[in-house]
Amino acid sequence: MAIRTVVWGENIHENTNAIVRGIYAEGMHTTIANALNADPSISATTATLQEPE
Repeated sequence: MAIRTVVWGENIHENTNAIVRGIYAEGMHTTIANALNADPSISATTATLQEPE
């Protein structure tokens, strides 16, 4: 059974700061989730402030 987790990020700096956006084009939360998903025993998704729920 996989460990299910949600990586939550405000996603503010990626949208307001060009330097951060250049480093984390898909957001810091996505970078972290992708790293976690490299382990087959982890299932990571993301959520941000811009999402309605």
